[in-house]
Amino acid sequence: MGKDHGTHALKVTDPGVVHFLVSAFEYAWERARPVVQEHDQQRPPLLTDETRLHVLRLMVDGYTDAAIAGRLGISTRTVASHLKKVGDMLGSNSRAQLAYLTAKSGLLEDGEPGDCACERRP
Repeated sequence: MGKDHGTHALKVTDPGVVHFLVSAFEYAWERARPVVQEHDQQRPPLLTDETRLHVLRLMVDGYTDAAIAGRLGISTRTVASHLKKVGDMLGSNSRAQLAYLTAKSGLLEDGEPGDCACERRP
């Protein structure tokens, strides 16, 4: 049985609970500060070589995108981005072919995390 998010609601009618929730919201709202994105701030790169190596190893071991994401603490979209980048680089047409080409290419050879050949064609 899978998780079904977004299909349930809770109706709170107790005046004490409603008052508490309103007070908590107002307390947080009064202390909130706007988020300002400055030009010199940059997001860290999501597609790092080290993460890509972990994703590739788990994919070759047969894990699904959801399982890989759960194990590494990243989103399934990030997993898919890693796999797509390597798939495009290796010319893969399917997940099975990607696993085969990845294992055959030497991308997963033991080495230092920064030594990933993910950016180079084998």
